[in-house]
Amino acid sequence: MIKIHQTLHGYDHGHHLLTSTILLRRHEDQSLMAVMSDWDGYEPVSDIDGSYLTTYPLSEEYYVVAMTWYAAEMERPGCVWTHSLLLKKTDLDKVSSFMMLLKCFKRPALPIDFSVYGNVIEMDETEKDSDEGVITEYEGINIAEPYAMLLEQHHPLVFHIDRSSAFYQRFILRLMNIIPGGILSALSLCSGSFSPRKIGDGFLNMQFVTKEQGSYSQLFTKSDYAVNTVGGFINNSFINNKSELRQLLQLFEEDIKDSPKVWFLVINIFLQLYSTNGKSAEEKRNIYLNIINDISTAFPRKDDGVRIKSRMTLPAITRMVITDRQFLVECASNEAFGTFTQEQVHLEDRLVQLFRDESHREYIELLKAIHKRNVMTELGMFIFYSSANVITDADFETLLNEDYSVLVSLIPYDNSILNHEAWLTAPKETFDKFLIMFNASIPNAFNKWNVLFDAVLRNGSIILGSLPKTLWEKTETPVAKLLDFLNGSDQHVWINPELTTLCRNNKKAMLSWLRDNSVNSQDIVRFFIQSFDPEGEDAQSEGAETWKPLSETAVYKTIEFYVFFYNLSFNWPHSELAFEYFRMSFYPIYRKAETNTLPYYSWKKIEHNTAKLSWISSWDRCKKMRVMAADRFKSAGKGLMHIAGFTPDSKVNKDIMDFFTKTSFDNE
Repeated sequence: MIKIHQTLHGYDHGHHLLTSTILLRRHEDQSLMAVMSDWDGYEPVSDIDGSYLTTYPLSEEYYVVAMTWYAAEMERPGCVWTHSLLLKKTDLDKVSSFMMLLKCFKRPALPIDFSVYGNVIEMDETEKDSDEGVITEYEGINIAEPYAMLLEQHHPLVFHIDRSSAFYQRFILRLMNIIPGGILSALSLCSGSFSPRKIGDGFLNMQFVTKEQGSYSQLFTKSDYAVNTVGGFINNSFINNKSELRQLLQLFEEDIKDSPKVWFLVINIFLQLYSTNGKSAEEKRNIYLNIINDISTAFPRKDDGVRIKSRMTLPAITRMVITDRQFLVECASNEAFGTFTQEQVHLEDRLVQLFRDESHREYIELLKAIHKRNVMTELGMFIFYSSANVITDADFETLLNEDYSVLVSLIPYDNSILNHEAWLTAPKETFDKFLIMFNASIPNAFNKWNVLFDAVLRNGSIILGSLPKTLWEKTETPVAKLLDFLNGSDQHVWINPELTTLCRNNKKAMLSWLRDNSVNSQDIVRFFIQSFDPEGEDAQSEGAETWKPLSETAVYKTIEFYVFFYNLSFNWPHSELAFEYFRMSFYPIYRKAETNTLPYYSWKKIEHNTAKLSWISSWDRCKKMRVMAADRFKSAGKGLMHIAGFTPDSKVNKDIMDFFTKTSFDNE
């Protein structure tokens, strides 16, 4: 129930308060009621009843709706009776119809029965007046324009009176029915006065006057608004005494107070939403996006229009016109949503709802759809940023297979998404895309360095900057991994030069690997013979036995291979294995020299390990090699019987024997 206080003002040796159910605490409120309840000079056009209605706010919690009657029965001219109803401002929105107040007003009769005015009136919130139907006298009349001016708080509105007093009283009460209480509580209205009335330092917001002078407007111009327009909706709500308009504006009352023109936007939004009935899904979506664009234009700052933004993005509203996924895609890519905050679009709650699907299919499709738009709002950035924390390994793998570019686009927002392992085993083209992003921004918690190292080798990927060194340091046994990879390849592979350099800088580990593995590929043979100086300290340090697996390889026995082992054999003069390296490599090199096909650079590599002959014979490479062979046999303590089968060529063997006997005693 709504409690309504009442007061009665009238003549008692002057215009005074005669009775009241409430004692107003503030003197200025008492004074205001005394002034506003006195006669304003109103002279009705045709009514026998010269009454008029006045509404205005007090400084405290009450809003006054007062009826004033001319008291012709009093001896003194200009006397009036004013019965005032005081409603709490917080109750204004609870009143189902202000027309109900008409039956509360009681004109005093002499002698006055003060008991009529001595009780607080209780009014049922749901009670409505009996005249709820269309009032024919209002049909075709334009209410929208004065309504708009009133809500937008234009200059005081003053209109000519050309109809009955009751007409204007009902007009004001009907008008109050379509104004939200928070706005109404600040307005002052009057159905009849002689000339414009003042309240405080200004004029009433809307009033009707009988004075002929002045350029006062005619209120009732013809309405030509269609029903589905803002003007048509206002006129229809007024004429049919419906509260939907007031209830609608109540939702956004605070926004309207901050920006008066918002009321038009609110009604227009309502009409657009209403127009979606019977429309296709695409038409509904387009209508909704037009609404969002209108809101964004009206409130370009994020902290403006907070309520209307929040309410118009509630799932209960959006789901009538657009799917949850479509809504989030628009949030992420539509520039109109750039004026909305995460809280206003209920973003986190929506994402949680979307992610509850066990397969995460909707969420995956959301990311793909956003990525295709190529435009990103701050809301979209948040979606991408938060995705790294919620995407599972299965989700990552799904996106990797369906559209890996989505994942690549997520990396700049949160590189921790690279902690998922699936990209490390992806095909080369995909892997290299991710590697570029990884190279630019390595996740702090990344711990799959061994897998990454294998992937870089497998794909022959280029890595730049500090990544090669970091990768090498973070990988367990990187030398063994690199050599295993080379040894397992059946065709030539490319390895990042910085990795091969880092490997070659750890020759002890390379030799350790060589001792424990058989050599199976051309690449591993080539890598070793290009990594070591055969007569250097590193090659000598681990002994001749270390090099045996390389010497026994069945692949890549090129002249480069033989030149390497030829020189290597000189490191250990008394080693049988070293002498075997010499025997293995001698004839292939000799044969090349004999046929004049030994490359010059190859000869220069071994020349210092051939005999030094007189200048007359210094040109003869084969003789130099034969004489050196004889010297090697001598220094190794071997006899002629060992030379007999030294090479497949018996003539070469005989020449070596001849040099052996000439340069030493016969040790047979």
